[in-house]
Amino acid sequence: MDERKALIEIAGEKAVVRLLWDEAPQICKALWESMPLESTVHHAKLCNHEFMAQLELEAPAENFAEVRVGDLGWWARMQTLNLWYDTPGPNGPLGPTCRFGVVETNLEGLGRAGKKVWEQSGQRIRLSRAKEA
Repeated sequence: MDERKALIEIAGEKAVVRLLWDEAPQICKALWESMPLESTVHHAKLCNHEFMAQLELEAPAENFAEVRVGDLGWWARMQTLNLWYDTPGPNGPLGPTCRFGVVETNLEGLGRAGKKVWEQSGQRIRLSRAKEA
């Protein structure tokens, strides 16, 4: 089992993400080899409690699954990372997503960041390799 993890930084908050190497190896490999990555993050307007960030990353669609709070998903066609930080609203998520990671630390902080992103669009997100503790 591969234990490499990612660090997400957004709106002053940091969270460690366990990458699902066994379930989504191609997405994890593409992300790992491309980090650090930065982009503008936007808040979902339809699906509630979801961040979206377009990344310069080529990764295929794999591991379609129903997502839960704390999951990271990949929309290959649009090169978009999705992160659900709280209970999805009545409209979302809109079906199975390519699930490739799970937030391990500071999900509450991502909720605080979500409020900031909702109130002021254009916040930045940074993904990097998490350092071993």
